[in-house]
Amino acid sequence: MKKNTLYNLMAGAALIVLASCSNDERTASISGTVNDGKGEKIALMHLSGSNPVLVDTLTLGENGAFKFKPSVEKGGPDLFCLVMGNQTIPVVIDTLQTPVVITANKEHFGTSYQVEDELNNTLREAVGYGNELRRNILNITNLRRNNQMSQLVYNDSLQSLVNTYKANMLEKYIYKDPSSPVSYYVLFETVSGLQIFDPMDRKDNRAYGAVANLWLNTYPNSPRTAFLEQRAKEGIAARLQAKREQERADSLIQNAVKAEASFVDLNLLGTKDEYVALSSVNGHGSITLLDFTAYYLTDASVPHNETLMKIYEKYKAKGLKIYQVCLDADVNFWKVSAANLPWTVVRDTELLFDENGMVQYSAAAALYNVSNIPTTFIMGRDDAALNRVEDDSKLDAAVAKVM
Repeated sequence: MKKNTLYNLMAGAALIVLASCSNDERTASISGTVNDGKGEKIALMHLSGSNPVLVDTLTLGENGAFKFKPSVEKGGPDLFCLVMGNQTIPVVIDTLQTPVVITANKEHFGTSYQVEDELNNTLREAVGYGNELRRNILNITNLRRNNQMSQLVYNDSLQSLVNTYKANMLEKYIYKDPSSPVSYYVLFETVSGLQIFDPMDRKDNRAYGAVANLWLNTYPNSPRTAFLEQRAKEGIAARLQAKREQERADSLIQNAVKAEASFVDLNLLGTKDEYVALSSVNGHGSITLLDFTAYYLTDASVPHNETLMKIYEKYKAKGLKIYQVCLDADVNFWKVSAANLPWTVVRDTELLFDENGMVQYSAAAALYNVSNIPTTFIMGRDDAALNRVEDDSKLDAAVAKVM
């Protein structure tokens, strides 16, 4: 389950990973009217690749009418979205003989619109569930930001909202009609930055497999079919790899020296999808904080990072560095949470979880005998782990002593 706190141009639509568009010229018709939309710019985006691709833009005239005639992919349904401001309307093209006609208004462009054909009406209904989830997430996020909700309650509430949404999507769309382009859309939908269905999750992978199998029969030549198969297989392979990684980590632990006695290097994935070694940050005449935390799985993560920020600002001019290891299952949530932090943030990918998504095992944490998070090691200029601190109230004084 993946998290973001900001809307952007694509906030109301799924960011769907699709194969590139065919060169064959097959055109569809997407038209409609936006009430009170005179002078507004409206864009048509093709949901292709990791980011939507701009197809065309126009300025609405006196009556708010618009019409696009985009080229569509060959071999199966194609997906687009209309964008006005920060609101979007997703559109599916299943047959070139059925023009898509939309009626909307400027104020509620992406949340209250009408469409004539049955398939896009079904898609509109599915999008409505996503909009409801988005509003609910925003509500609890505001409560958390205003300290009206604890981090633990926020985490539980967020998980409950997403679980309810997933159950509805599985029942009403994905398992009801796996061959539908609406099921495909829902499978890849991102709501408020949360990637709802994760192919690396055992249960979610079944949904990918169900849709992939039906698309293989219904749309064997669609580039999306191959992509669905690839994602489903990647999920299975990832779970097998997790078992192998656990065995490897267990072997490392047996031969590792205690963290308090010597320096054990780590080489973990950073926020820019590059591996960053602890040894590249530690040393060089500096003091380094090797910090183990989890943004999503611990109620202490927010105040802990606030404590780290105060210490970092206090001592960074004297060479203090931080190498923060996160034990988060949610990659998107981890990246967003770490985006504005001034120190090195990495994630342990060798994690095992229980059925509720709680971390049961971390290879990096095990190497340093970490059983509670947050835990911080103060590593001195001689690369030794001088001190282990599990109480944030004592961290500043401990760092000051070493500095």
